[in-house]
Formats: sequence, C-alpha cells, structure tokens
Amino acid sequence: MPRFRLRRISSHKPEYSSRSEKVCPRRLIDTRTLKLVDLKENDPVPPYAILSHRWIQGQEVSEVCPRRLINTRTLKFVELKENDPVPPYAILSHRWIQGQEVSYQEFLDGDPLTKLKSGYLKIAAACRVARRDRISFIWVDTCCIDKGSHDDVARNIRSMYAYYQNAQVCYAYLVDTNLDDMWEKRFLHSEWFKRGWTLQELLAPKEVIFFDQSWVPVGTKRSLREMVSYVTNIPSAVLSGLGSVYDIDPLERMSWTIGRKTTKPPDRAYCLLGLLDVSIEPDYDETFRESMERLRKAFVDAHPQHREAFGSEEVSFLEILDQIYDKLRRTRNFTFTGSGMDRALKDTAGVYPSMAPYFEKLSEAQVTFEDFQKPLGKSEGKSGYDKIRAACQQALKDGLRYIWIDTCCIDRGDHEDVVRNIKSMYAYYQNAEVCYAYLADVTTSSFESSEWFYRGWTLQELLAPSYVVFFDQAWNRIGSKDELKNEIATVTTIPKDVLSGERPIHDVDPLARMTWAVGRETTKPQDQAYCLLGLLGVSIDPDYDEDVRMSFERLRTVFVETHPERGEVEAVEDFYSFLNDRYQSWMDSLKLVPKVRLVDSNSPVVQLPTLVFVGDHGPFLRSYVAILIGAQKHCEGSDRPRAQSLNGTEKMGAGKDHR
Repeated sequence: MPRFRLRRISSHKPEYSSRSEKVCPRRLIDTRTLKLVDLKENDPVPPYAILSHRWIQGQEVSEVCPRRLINTRTLKFVELKENDPVPPYAILSHRWIQGQEVSYQEFLDGDPLTKLKSGYLKIAAACRVARRDRISFIWVDTCCIDKGSHDDVARNIRSMYAYYQNAQVCYAYLVDTNLDDMWEKRFLHSEWFKRGWTLQELLAPKEVIFFDQSWVPVGTKRSLREMVSYVTNIPSAVLSGLGSVYDIDPLERMSWTIGRKTTKPPDRAYCLLGLLDVSIEPDYDETFRESMERLRKAFVDAHPQHREAFGSEEVSFLEILDQIYDKLRRTRNFTFTGSGMDRALKDTAGVYPSMAPYFEKLSEAQVTFEDFQKPLGKSEGKSGYDKIRAACQQALKDGLRYIWIDTCCIDRGDHEDVVRNIKSMYAYYQNAEVCYAYLADVTTSSFESSEWFYRGWTLQELLAPSYVVFFDQAWNRIGSKDELKNEIATVTTIPKDVLSGERPIHDVDPLARMTWAVGRETTKPQDQAYCLLGLLGVSIDPDYDEDVRMSFERLRTVFVETHPERGEVEAVEDFYSFLNDRYQSWMDSLKLVPKVRLVDSNSPVVQLPTLVFVGDHGPFLRSYVAILIGAQKHCEGSDRPRAQSLNGTEKMGAGKDHR
C-alpha cells in the first residue's frame, strides 16, 4: 500500500463519505485515460491527487551573467572572477547617441569631461533608479564591454541575451518620449522600437520598465503590452509572460526584426542569436549576407527539426523575410520601401501595424483546458503533457484514480470558472490525498535552490496539503514535506512545527504568514495578492483588470473584516509599505540582517540589497535565508570568499546559489 495511504489512516482527516461537504474541484483528470471528468454539483468527490509545479513557459534560464558590473553607489566597475557569485543586478536598454556614449576606457579613467556627456548622465540616472529599487549593481553595454578587446566583445555578444534574461529588471530609457498629453503617440513612434538590439532587450528580461527622457516611469512591459504588441508585432501573451518566445515559430520571431536597424550591418544577424537560441562568433569584417548565412547554418545545427525548412544553402534568411513581406502585402494594405531587412514597414498613418492577424499561433509549453478537449495526440508535443502523464502515472502507483492540475483543469476562457477555482484553490490542496511537488529544475542535490520556492502560488501548495511529496526533474522521489522540513524551514522561514502539521497554520500571526511570501514571484501582478487568500482565510473575487495596489487594498479591507482585532491594519493607507515594514521588524526580531558582503582581500566588496515585500516594479529579490543557505553550501570546504553579516557577528559561505 502506498506510503501516504498508511499515514492517512492514522490521521484525523474525515473519511471519503464526508468529502461531498468539502470544497473540492469539480473537474478532475482520470489518471488511467488522461481524460477530463466533470462532476455534477451533488456528486461525491473521489479521492484525488494534486500537482504543484512551476509553469515552464520556455527553455530553462541560463546561469550566464556579466562578469563586469557597475556599483550603483560608487559608479565604479566591479570585476568578478570566474568562480565569484554574481549578485542581483539591473540592466539598461537604450539608444546609443553618437559621440555621447561613455566607453569602457573613459568610464575607467573617470575624466571630469567624461562626466559631462549625456551618456554618463544616463548611466548615473540608471544607477539612481537601481538604488531606489535596492539593487546594488547594474550592467550597461556601452561601458561594460571593452570594445578594444576582440575577446571581450565576442564573449559579451554571445552572452548578451542571457545577461538580460538573468537581470532582476531591465530599465528601457526612451530619450525621445515625454510623459505628457501626447506620450502615447511619442511612445509608439520611439526610435527605441526600431533598433535591432532592443528587440532582445525587450524579450529576454523578466521585467522591463520604460522611462521617458526625464526618467519618469511610463509603464512596464506587461502593463503596456497591448501598445508594445501593436508597435512590435509581438503577441501580447509573450510580453505578459503567459507564453514563451521559444514557443513561437522561428519565422515569426524573425519577422519581428522587420524595419529595425543596427549601426553595424552584421549586427542585424547577431542581434537574433538569443532570439533563435543559437551562438556564432561575431566577425565585423564579414558582410551582412555572410553573417546571415552563418546564422542559418548554426540555427539548423542547433535545431535539426527545422532542417527541412532551412537546411538548403540555396535558402537564405533574407529570402524568407522577403516571402513574409510578400504575404503581408497581400493580406494588409502596407506600404514598403527599400528591400530585404532595410525595408520600413509602415501604414498610411506612419505607425508600425500589428502582424497579429497573420501570425496567430502561440503554442505555450503548458497544456491548457482547450488542449485537453482535443483528440489525444494533438497536444502531446507540448512539454507540459509529459509532466501531466508522469503525474498520472505516479497517482496510479499510489492507488489514486484522479488528479487535479491547474493548467488544464481550469478553463481560462471562462471568467466564472477562473474566479471559482482561484477562490477555492487552497481548499483543493487541503482536501487532496497527496500533493506531488514537481521541481523541474532540481536534482536531489540542489533541492533548496529550486525556483519552486520562489513562486507565489506554490506557498499555499506547500502549506495547504497535509502530505506533500517532492520529485526532481526525472520524477525521482526527493522526500516528503515532513521528511524535508528542516531544509524547507530554512529556505522559506516557515516554522518546522507548521510544516509538520503539529501547529495549525492559523495559529500563526496573520501578518507573520504574509512575510512567508516575501520575494516570491507571480506571472500576473494581481496574483501577488490573490495567492494569499487561503493563507489568510479570506476571500475576494479576482479581477485581473485592476491595478495590483487595488488588489492589495481589497485584500486589506477583507482582512480587517475577518480580523477586527488587527485594528492597526485598518488605518493603513499603503498596504505595500506596511507589509514591508512588518517584514523588516520580523527579520530584526530573528536577529537576521538582510544584507551581506563578500570579504576577501583580493576581490571587491559585494553588498546584496535589502529585501522588499513587493513594489511597483514587481518582485525583484528572493529570500535572504535562501541566499545564505545556498552560499553556505557552495563554500563549505573551499577557499572562496565568505559572506559576513554587516555587524560582523555571523559568517556563512557565499556561492552561486544565492541568486
């Protein structure tokens, strides 16, 4: 008999006969047939498993990060050695202004005349924004790449997509945009959208914040996704994070470069490297056509499934783009000038039109409710289907006929279905026989560093079920929540007696519960509030059209109604700041100082930023405890720099897992 069934018999959980009185999902997956089963209102809910997982929207993020950064406080370079951990950093996306940008050597020399350049003022302003966001380091392409060194240029160009991908946030500075009555028109016509390199700088980062010429925030990639989609032709689902760029057909990805320009012709090929997930050595002595041909060969080698379409040397990427132009010309009233990639795609109003009517397919990695309605085999090409199949097989081994999985058991096209499931999800996990926590980025030796611990929804998926079993990327059993409570308590700061079930979660101070969500991320900003509903024992209707601050304000209101004894919350004007202050006080009470520095006479001081609960620009930072635990494990038995608390009383190892 499965291990968890024995545990259930001795538990206080009600028997199957009383399940119909509980809040349980009305749509399940039959683990034998992999078909959806819809239960009627009065049907008893059979025992079911439930899956907790991180939504994989594309390829795993690379750990490639820049080795030269700017300290945002001192405006000095920090050179990291090969094995040094890379601290959280921001990154700047901008248009180069001829004669005004600061080179590596100029920044290194620090000449007073250099600091008068608009390029230097731009770097200083970006550093101020980063400091405000409590980020101590930033990478800026103009000065962090030594253009006098061929090796440095080649290394950075090959890795640049990963640099943006792994940054905490990207600041997109639009020097030709003003936040006035005409800002929307200026934004849509900004030259930033017409440059080659800014395409990857828009797509690679998790979070992009647009600033006008006075460094006033205009909005984020998510909040402005419809406008950005219109001007760039990129599906809004990709911009919002619901879909991965790598799930889009390569031809469509290439079409996004139409009308974009680069200073050096070969860069029109090189700026596609990350977008197509390939790597070639840059060579600025070659022609544009030669660089595009090398790009084609590298693409075919890296993605043999596209060999039939791109394998012939007679087929050039330029000709393919010409074909795309021709199809667009026939389907929409476009005016074209020039030829090849130099063509400018404009309509009669002079605004770049959307290609969405022509390119409509977005194949997300996750299997949706709609996918499950299709005949078997139609959605099996998605990586999410393999995950569902493996979870069903595990449930069958454990004697369970049914399982609930959020990605495909919720009809996201039905607003009422979404609302009902979000409000009830904590109860779904609470009433499941077992929760399988699938950690796609983990082998058994890297459990604590999993991204699973840094997602918003997985917090309730950890706490609600009485029995959770963790599996690594190959579906090997790592251990149960009870067996791993020491490790989980360390990385999440949740007390062990809560994890073991000895202490009910609702015996913990409500505001202390909220601190467990610090540093966790959600795809939709509003979910930062909604994922706390079950944790606080409250209920509000989700509204994804509202501002995230309004979500927290509604959460505060219902919290006060549910907990009238917490009078201090009722008077709070800004729930964001209130929660942040509470978290800092709580950290102080535990004698934890959420700042560390690397101590080594041969390396620069690296100070990690203070934690925040949540901010206007989304969650940037992770749990401080997770940082130190990953650091300690990395440095045990090595001679690498040690991390020291600022008061000098505690020392722990610093390592790459701190990111």
